[in-house]
Amino acid sequence: MKKIFNDHKLEFGLLAQYCLVDMPAFFKHLLVEIKQHLNQSEAAHVIQRVAGCELDKNTKTSSGFLKYGYDGGDFLRFNLETKSWTSLTPKADFIKRSWDADTKDLDFHVYMLSAVCPLWLNRTLSFGNTTVLETLEPTVSLLQRTPSSPVRCHASGFYPPSVQLIWRKDGEHIREIHGEILPNDDETFQLHVDLDISSLRYEDWPRYDCLFQFSGAEEKIVLRLDKTAIHTNWKNTSLMIVTIAVILALILLIIAALGFIFYKKKKERRPLPGYENIPL
Repeated sequence: MKKIFNDHKLEFGLLAQYCLVDMPAFFKHLLVEIKQHLNQSEAAHVIQRVAGCELDKNTKTSSGFLKYGYDGGDFLRFNLETKSWTSLTPKADFIKRSWDADTKDLDFHVYMLSAVCPLWLNRTLSFGNTTVLETLEPTVSLLQRTPSSPVRCHASGFYPPSVQLIWRKDGEHIREIHGEILPNDDETFQLHVDLDISSLRYEDWPRYDCLFQFSGAEEKIVLRLDKTAIHTNWKNTSLMIVTIAVILALILLIIAALGFIFYKKKKERRPLPGYENIPL
């Protein structure tokens, strides 16, 4: 959708102005008018509007619709063929008479429903035919924080988001902790699934694998549970701990050496016993 909007910035700007600025102001005015006519209080009331168009794939013809609701009930419907409004409740008769007299507004609705809406619908469908068929394969990795943590199978960079990512044992799906499909900044998606290995024997690891597959596709990506395939940072953490311990030991050794030197020099300057009170 972003590409469609970028390719038609001027038209999209006009539509955004109409939907985000003009229509909210119109709704406020219409709500006040209805409440005054029906002699309703200042309590909360709701007005709804639905508009769009449908395309018949066989005949290639489109039909538009425009309808209003009020306080949860049907209110008004625009008839594209007769270019007039139909009251869906007697409460809407006063608005129907007013709107049917506004020929410019009627022409505008006909134009929006029969020209603008089908145009954007066809653009969207045309773009969708190229993007829906596009498939982006993910990068699938095995991750683990610590030796006792679950092993995470992480897939990122795939499109479309209709996929399955599961852990299997001997080719059969097993229960696991599943994450949510999340969007990436490049309009692809990511997903992870965790496997609790706390009760697994290491000799049974080859029986487990992680499977990624697009819905309806035959191709699949399979990663077998293997220590050599797991990316982790706990090894680096252990190395860091050892490094810190060595540095601390060296610091303590230096402090001890300085203390011994200080003690030795102080002892050398100490006067011999019995000579403290001899006058010079």
